[in-house]
Amino acid sequence: MKSMRISLSAAVMVILLAGGCGSEGAEDVYTGIAEGKIYAISSPIHEKLVSLSVTEGDYLSAGEMVGQIDTRALELQQKGLVSKQAQLLLQLEELAIQTSQVKDTKEHFSDTYIRNLELLEAEAVSDQTVQDLKLNVDKWERELEGLLLKRQILIRQKEEIGYRIEEMALMIEKGILASPVEGYVDNVYYSEGEYVPALRPVAQVVSLAHVWCYIYVHESTITALTPGMELKAVSLGRDLAARIEHINSQAEFTPKEVLTPDNRSALVYGVRIGIENPDGILKIGMPVDIYLGK
Repeated sequence: MKSMRISLSAAVMVILLAGGCGSEGAEDVYTGIAEGKIYAISSPIHEKLVSLSVTEGDYLSAGEMVGQIDTRALELQQKGLVSKQAQLLLQLEELAIQTSQVKDTKEHFSDTYIRNLELLEAEAVSDQTVQDLKLNVDKWERELEGLLLKRQILIRQKEEIGYRIEEMALMIEKGILASPVEGYVDNVYYSEGEYVPALRPVAQVVSLAHVWCYIYVHESTITALTPGMELKAVSLGRDLAARIEHINSQAEFTPKEVLTPDNRSALVYGVRIGIENPDGILKIGMPVDIYLGK
């Protein structure tokens, strides 16, 4: 496929260099080769391709299924994470009970300490009794702070596991390989039952909703062209709306050492022409004529 496209491009270049030499006032016609955006449909993990429902050349709608990666290992990991999250919830409930008990105990000693401070002023209790109560207040205060800190740690662990469960669910969802756009299957790289490396494309889908081609024009013509200029494209006898999307800033076939008036005539500039292709009549690799009116 690549060699055929290269040979087509070479043939087009010959046509283009010969083109643009029509009579003054007539339209210049340039021929380009249609290109389209290619989308790679990849596996999220290194696993077996358990099903493949397309072959090269099939036309797909957006969201249509291409294949299925084995996600059973991911599903087991997800269940393990859900179980850990449930355990953390139980620990948080148990911790809440402990915290309530420690808080009650700490408040009891705090109230007793305050009352004994008043009794100490009346010399009804000893100074040692008050000091012991103060030590107990400080002890249960530290115990309460430790439990509150442990609660924050458990909450963070629960949140982290929740994020991992969401990530796992997303990867399981991506195990169902679907076409992101409407288009046709250009290449299929793996067969059903084969193991696919992570992030390697299983297939490629080419979108034909918007295509483009490159034409190559002489420096005397490039000055009249601007990005956004609307043009006419013709393929299979049908007129298609087109516009200039990009003009290369550097000419091709430029000699590296010296530029003379004679070899300047061989300079051409690449111009990218975007073509509306609502019915998908243009296919990748098809020739399309671009008309530049004078």
